[in-house]
Parts: sequence; C-alpha cells; structure tokens
Amino acid sequence: NRLSVMIGISMIIGVFSGAAGAIGQRHR
Repeated sequence: NRLSVMIGISMIIGVFSGAAGAIGQRHR
C-alpha cells in the first residue's frame, strides 16, 4: 500500500532528523 510506504519513509525521516538534531546539540 502507498500508505505503508509513506509511513515507513516518514519514520525513517523522523529518525534521521532526530539523530541529526541530537548530533547538532551535542556538537554545540
């Protein structure tokens, strides 16, 4: 289903965004 793919992509983007944010905060 397209919904399944959209949810999966959204989750991956969310995790990636969260990791990038955590790294940015740690760097600062």
